[in-house]
Amino acid sequence: VFEAKIIQKPCNVKFYHFLPLNLVECPFIVIVSIGEHNHLPPLPIKTPSTIVQDLENIINYENSLELTGRKFLTRPMLKAYLNGVQLNTLHPSFNNQSKLNYLIEKNRRSKYPHGQDIMGVIHEFIKNYQNADDPYIRQIRFIDNGQLIILCLKKEQAIALSELKYFEIDTSFKRVQGVYKEWKINAFIEKYSKTLCFARVFVKNQTIQTYQHIFEELFTIIEQDIGHSFYFQHIHEQGLGCILADTEKAQAIGLGKYLANKYPQMDYIEHLQNLYRICFVHYKRNIKTKPISIESKKIMNGIPYLKTHEEVLSALNQLENSNEKETQDKRQPWVLSAISCAFTKISMDIWNTIPNNTNAGESTHANINRDGQNLSLLAAIYNASAFDQRQWSSVNIHELYNVPSSSKNKSQLQRTKEAARRIQKRKEKSTQHKEPTEPKKRKRTITSKENNNSQQNSDFVIPDDEEQTRWLNWEQKKLEILERTVALKERLIELNQQEKEHLNSSF
Repeated sequence: VFEAKIIQKPCNVKFYHFLPLNLVECPFIVIVSIGEHNHLPPLPIKTPSTIVQDLENIINYENSLELTGRKFLTRPMLKAYLNGVQLNTLHPSFNNQSKLNYLIEKNRRSKYPHGQDIMGVIHEFIKNYQNADDPYIRQIRFIDNGQLIILCLKKEQAIALSELKYFEIDTSFKRVQGVYKEWKINAFIEKYSKTLCFARVFVKNQTIQTYQHIFEELFTIIEQDIGHSFYFQHIHEQGLGCILADTEKAQAIGLGKYLANKYPQMDYIEHLQNLYRICFVHYKRNIKTKPISIESKKIMNGIPYLKTHEEVLSALNQLENSNEKETQDKRQPWVLSAISCAFTKISMDIWNTIPNNTNAGESTHANINRDGQNLSLLAAIYNASAFDQRQWSSVNIHELYNVPSSSKNKSQLQRTKEAARRIQKRKEKSTQHKEPTEPKKRKRTITSKENNNSQQNSDFVIPDDEEQTRWLNWEQKKLEILERTVALKERLIELNQQEKEHLNSSF
């Protein structure tokens, strides 16, 4: 291998520069070249400073946290600047995509010098939120075991949260990249026919200690904003009556331990029995993935629909006889209370009027995910702030001018009717596509024989599709009665107000 030598070939062209004696009075310089070049002209790799400055100004107006070269090329402001031509047509140097990426990264580093991870969040918190009148980032807390809690909510959200009778809690895994997860509090507000997010917490891991600290920080900040203690129905006989959640045990026990520390007249199990409810959808999905027999799955799926202690205990006895480890946790008092209306200590008025699933929370996941997924921690917080601001601004406009955010009927009754239609449609579709086929020969095992024997000896009846449909229709009728009751009460309040105005005018 030989090292190549660079042969210098001097150019015969000479340049003469003519400068005035006073550049202020005569701001011009004359350059004269004499001779012919004996080489090719240099490549146009250097972008003119005027174009660079224009692009930097445009990038500065964009959200550079999640901006990439590809996204920037589709932005309306850049398209208006280019006036219908391509960026590399504006100057050949931009045929190199790295130049555009460099300008974006340069702007990002100047705005966020500490990056977009936790150090960047702390820097933004100190810079923009710590001394603000109504900050979005309310608390950043490090726990001894390396855990991290970032609590985000506005004062308006905290006040509204304190007035709820129930709310849903759920965790999103898609929006933030890396080890971070987003835990949210949501609720469907019938008055606005809208699902709102009331608080967001960004965490690393889901442990009992982490959730205990989350609830401690959350309710402490809410109490600071509302000026009094946060009320729980089973303690203060007013306030929050139910928390609807998925099957994550760590958040349930973390909530119970927080309440037991603050209100020691009950242990954490009693608190959960009076407050906690598990989403039926998550409950059934969890059963579907368990490595247990079909008969055990049917029994477990039927427990939420049973109305008496005897029926539930009969089902639990059958699960115990199956000797399957994955079925034994239903004996835990707080788990049984969270899935069965026969064992719960939540008021039946609350239990029957709130949803039995966290679909509202799932809809907020899908809604905000349209604004971006797999974001950095700082970008996820800023996106959440902008999203919540839009949602709550819509609520305020609805309150002020009575203009809803959608013309579609999204009431609880309408959504129940649509759910019933979907169930009926699925049943009809499955009936149409069913064709008689020869049953496949399956290898019989000892477990299957035992399950068959237990099924024959059982006197417990599993609710079938028809019974579940009847239960859904019954729930629909209850909702109709509830809506009529609310309408009558509103009419009564209106008549009382008119009577007061008439009496005042007569005096």
